[in-house]
Formats: sequence, structure tokens, C-alpha cells
Amino acid sequence: MGRIEKTVFISYRRTNFPWALAIFQDLTQHGFDVFFDFLGINAGDFESIIIENIKARAHFVVLLTPSALEHCGEPGDWLRREIETALEVKRNIIPLMLENFDFGAPGIGSQLTGDPLTGATDNEAALPAFPSQGAWMEALRTHNPGVRRASRCSRPRSPTTTSRGDTMKFQKLTPNLVVRDVAASMEFYRSMLGFQPAITVPDQPPYVFGSVTAGGVEIFFNDQKAVAADYPALGAKPIGGSLTLFIEVEGIEEVLAAVQKSGAKITMPLKQQFYGMKEFAFEDQEGWVITIAEKVA
Repeated sequence: MGRIEKTVFISYRRTNFPWALAIFQDLTQHGFDVFFDFLGINAGDFESIIIENIKARAHFVVLLTPSALEHCGEPGDWLRREIETALEVKRNIIPLMLENFDFGAPGIGSQLTGDPLTGATDNEAALPAFPSQGAWMEALRTHNPGVRRASRCSRPRSPTTTSRGDTMKFQKLTPNLVVRDVAASMEFYRSMLGFQPAITVPDQPPYVFGSVTAGGVEIFFNDQKAVAADYPALGAKPIGGSLTLFIEVEGIEEVLAAVQKSGAKITMPLKQQFYGMKEFAFEDQEGWVITIAEKVA
């Protein structure tokens, strides 16, 4: 992507929101002007907002995961319309293949019917899977012309598997909690446990997404109403289900004192477990159970 044209439109399915958010954050931090539809746009506003922003940006990045093209055969599908517009106004289309997306996989070929999808997937700048997220983000930013063309018959190697066939390596697991109030949840973890705000979408409340971090620990929060739009089952379930956050710390007594001072509900008193850990558990303001643990010396 040239320095003069550092403008990008991100096209994605709502189910791929975490990928789109990561790309938005990275490109923005590197000085790109990025349009990222994170709140959703009413059908009546589509022409005036989506199409206008595609036309206003030089690059069109479309996220391709195994389920991304499921509805592209429908003329009114929004992802299809975005691709059609990008082709019509001759934007630089960069299909980004994620989660082992394969143009040759069963079911994918049947969605690649009609000029809009064919044109987009034939783009010479398509990015295959890379060994790490950092690698393909750098390739995306620099728009390396040497990146190989995406082939419908090729199967990109999994980003977690090496050419020698070594066992895959998982990088991290981030809890993604559904909550009624993202801002309140972030404040709870800040004031209670010392977590620091990391990401908010949008920049000012009310947020539909937010995250906090402390050391190597990261927690995501998603607004229940926003989640319900794509995952009706999650939107209907009671918040604070049968899952606990297990956080290992140093100085468990200090954490316990802070929790007790706040008045949070202690669901398990401090105890030493047979497997060599001291633990206690409490509920956050949404009902999620947090277990605090420390290795016994």
C-alpha cells in the first residue's frame, strides 16, 4: 500500500469481527485511514455510507474465512454488494485468506459464481496464510507485489503448521465475555484487579466492544445486544454462564483484600488445593465467576 494512498475499507462478515478489529487496530496504528463498520448500518443508509466509503478509499480488504461466502450467491447480500462496488470503482482489492480458507474446498466453488466474486478472487494481490499474524499484517501494510496469487485449486498452509509438519502451536486464549454494559465491566476489572483499558469500539461510550489487559492477561467484552444480532442463541442466554476465568497471580492475599473491600460476592473462600495452588473465587458485576490462584511455594 503506497504512502500516498494509505486509505482502506475493510469488508467482513460479523462472525469475523475479531479478525476485522485486529486488522483495523494494526493499520490505524501504522497511519492508515481505515473504514471499519463495527456498529452495523441500516439498509436504508447502505448506499450513502458503505458505497461512499468504498469509493473514498484506495484499498479494499475483504476477509475470507470458510463461512464468509455462504450467502454471496444472493444478489442482496451485503458482502457481495461491497465487492461489486469495489470492482465497479476499480479499487485495489486484497482478499485476505484466514482460518485455512481454501478456494478449492468443497462448497466454496459453488459460491464463486458470477463476475463480482470471480473478479475479486482473481485479484493478483490476494494474501495467503502466513506463519504468523505479524507476518501477514506486515505483508498487508507493505502490499508486497511478490505475494503469490490466490489460486482456487491451491490449499494455503495452516498458519499454525510448519512446512516440516511440526505440531501446531497455539499462541493464546482470550476470554470473550458477553455483558450488558461494556464500560461498566471494564471499570470493574480496572478498579478491582488493576486491569488497564486496551481497546474500545467505538472510541467513546456506549461501547459495543472493549478489552482490558494486565501483564500477559487479556479479556474481551462484547455488548449483549450487538452479539444477539449475529448469535441469537447467545443473546438469549443468561449472562454469567457455566464458565470461570482462572487468573494466576502473585500476592493472592492482596487481591483477596481488594475484592473483599469492594463488597464483591465471594463464591469460594481462600483455600489450598491438593494440586499445589491457593485459590479463591468471586463474581464480577455481570455474574461471571473469577478464580484467583497462586502457586504454593
